[in-house]
Amino acid sequence: FNTQCTVIHLSNTTTNKTSGWPVVKNKFKCLADLSSGDNNIVLKFCKTTLEVKLHYSPRDTKFCVTPLYIICKDHNGHFQAPNNCDNSIDTACRKIGVGARLIQCLTAEKLYESGYERKTFQLERDINNPNEECVQFRSNLS
Repeated sequence: FNTQCTVIHLSNTTTNKTSGWPVVKNKFKCLADLSSGDNNIVLKFCKTTLEVKLHYSPRDTKFCVTPLYIICKDHNGHFQAPNNCDNSIDTACRKIGVGARLIQCLTAEKLYESGYERKTFQLERDINNPNEECVQFRSNLS
């Protein structure tokens, strides 16, 4: 095993998205955004490449979870962060979106660990707008 390789690179040639994921103790976990229909996934690690075709069919339901970023009245919406970090509303929504997708994965895996089929909830971004991670809600409360 080559200890020089510490990152696995994932590409979805269907959505043209690429990301890198750390390899720790010969294992990795990653999130791959899938579009409806066939998705061509390419995994590259060191000099090895694996191509996989995944078919994604969104759930046929009118029910979904809508992640919210609530901004209090008289607040600019920026969250607490170190001085050199982007703490914008867009960054907050991206972070909330990643968290929501992680909870989707966790839900499916915990069901599977308990002997059930992998199932999860649908996010609004899966139905309406894949680029909108969460809804910005400006509250009238302080």
